[in-house]
Amino acid sequence: MKRCRILVILFALTAAAQTANSPSAGAVQTYTNPELHLTFAYPAELKPLDASHVAAEGRRLIYGEDATPDSDQSKLPDCTKPLLAVGTGRAPGSSTGAGASIVLFRVDPRCVPAKALKNQKAIGPFLRNVTRQGVTFLGMAPIGDPMFYAIQEHRVCFASAQGTPVTHSDVQTSGSELTAVVAALVNGQVLAWMIEADSLAAFNRLLASQVDFGAGKPQALYPVSFSAPAGGPEGP
Repeated sequence: MKRCRILVILFALTAAAQTANSPSAGAVQTYTNPELHLTFAYPAELKPLDASHVAAEGRRLIYGEDATPDSDQSKLPDCTKPLLAVGTGRAPGSSTGAGASIVLFRVDPRCVPAKALKNQKAIGPFLRNVTRQGVTFLGMAPIGDPMFYAIQEHRVCFASAQGTPVTHSDVQTSGSELTAVVAALVNGQVLAWMIEADSLAAFNRLLASQVDFGAGKPQALYPVSFSAPAGGPEGP
């Protein structure tokens, strides 16, 4: 099946991107995890989602797009646990509703190569695979290749895509969306944020959410401001 053609979002990274993307202009809520030394501040309008709605997305991070309920891969162990699932209007991957969402997964260490958990360089291929698979599903096309950057000296991988998702029943959803996965090795644990939004403004706002691994000043989840092509619509 050919992917639908879509406008490719152009983006630029500037020294002032983190400041421009700061969510301080609006109210935020904070998720804290003492075990991981993690503090994560996200837009306050996002409300808790039922964790059961995000299970399929967690499996896709590890096993890829073919990890559907009726596939052989569905019999493989669950490797992800949602630590935080919040959104406005719908869960990730839903065929109805509109809005934006953030889901934070922790990957079971048993599902990660042992050597990779001890080395920031060795973890790279695993993080790249997780981010790529997380944004690869029917109806979506990647926005560039996965890329690495640092948050408080932790190596982080980012991948994104845009398009109009197709459900497993082959019924295309009613609206287009942007999605991204940010994955990192933090204190011996692999964490993965899955971001979804139905507008460019909402997407940028979610990516501006502040992360603190307990090692310095909080930073944006992704320090890049996405923009639509000149003269194009603000969104995919």
